[in-house]
Amino acid sequence: MSQITNRALADSLLELLESRPLDKISVKDITDNCGLTRNAFYYHFHDVYELIEWIFNTEQEKYSSRYEEKQDWEKGFQAIFAYLYQHRNVIRNVYRSTSFDIMYRFVAHIVYLHIYQRVSSEFSMKGIREGTIKATAEFYTNALNGTVYGWIKSGMERSPDSVALHVETIYEGSVDAVVSGIEEGVPDPVLIWS
Repeated sequence: MSQITNRALADSLLELLESRPLDKISVKDITDNCGLTRNAFYYHFHDVYELIEWIFNTEQEKYSSRYEEKQDWEKGFQAIFAYLYQHRNVIRNVYRSTSFDIMYRFVAHIVYLHIYQRVSSEFSMKGIREGTIKATAEFYTNALNGTVYGWIKSGMERSPDSVALHVETIYEGSVDAVVSGIEEGVPDPVLIWS
């Protein structure tokens, strides 16, 4: 019963987020929308922000479990941007709230999954160590998150495919350059940052 109630509350909040910012949605709005009581809400969640965090954590688990390890750059980026675009009203209305860090962690996680897989497959074939793989994946994740947030801030007007293609073009060449640099004796980034 608990998961059914959680899902009903989550669906209600997501429906409300289609038309207004997170900070403008109350517990009463959520419970009135789905026909549950405020007591039912507070039995499961402390506040609206805990509910949105539960939603993003649940989505993150679903995304992680269905992630295809063999995706290439472009297909992976297309999937990420298409997912965000499909949920653009919710994304924009959480982005405009005081708790956009919850969404930031969600986006960072799904971006990291894709980038880590790609960097790992490129680097491990060359014998580059795990610490360098993780440091490089974190660097690219942070850079891509800047692109994602610029896109969200601009209203997500560019198509997801065009943003993905732009990002894929930049990242494809730069990761190849990092591998070449390490092979040519450029110091390992982990050794420099340590």
